[in-house]
Amino acid sequence: MRHSDSTSIVTAWSRERGRIAIAVNAGASREARRRRALMMPLGMFEGIGHFKPGEDICRMSDVRLTPGAPPVQSAVGSVVAMFLADFLATVLRDTPPDPAMSDFLFSEIGSMSSLPEAALANFHLMIIYRMGHFLGIEPDLSDYAPGRWFDMREARFTAAPPLHRQALDPDRARIVALLSRLRRRNLARVRLSRADRNTLLDHMLDYYALHHTSLSTLASLPIVREIFT
Repeated sequence: MRHSDSTSIVTAWSRERGRIAIAVNAGASREARRRRALMMPLGMFEGIGHFKPGEDICRMSDVRLTPGAPPVQSAVGSVVAMFLADFLATVLRDTPPDPAMSDFLFSEIGSMSSLPEAALANFHLMIIYRMGHFLGIEPDLSDYAPGRWFDMREARFTAAPPLHRQALDPDRARIVALLSRLRRRNLARVRLSRADRNTLLDHMLDYYALHHTSLSTLASLPIVREIFT
């Protein structure tokens, strides 16, 4: 976000401090352009953060690309990166530093540039589902069996339909089991239509709204709904 005529603010996630705000030069110099390129949505970079007592915005020096994590270049990957940056900025707004979650995110995001387009098309679904573990809202799969209902409010499977509307019938409840099995290694093998992906995404958005925060106002949501055929 533009902060002044000479400065922009980049919101980032760091392993050491969690959510941080970084002041970057908004000018047209070669160095300013290089830094901004490193800090595009889901860009992974390293540097030395300079934090002053009482200030929420830090300055960063020695900024460089994280080794082994090249930026995403494909059009599909760029859309997924934009959407996930939007998603993470919302769900991690008040989250304290979490080394295990950071390691998960850095490992998965760092692999994006090496994934085929078929895998990238499902990448955001995997991240949204698996983030539930770190946010404390992961569905309980211990009672899953074909033919059971999924009670979205209680985050568990039941033999009989719950006495409220926040539930998935047995046909749709299988979606939860499918999502739980998504991993980087099998993303490309899961063949879904755009309608299927949007249905999965809608169910997850409803689930997050019940247990964590609403995601319906994400600016990039309409774009990610349209991009995959």
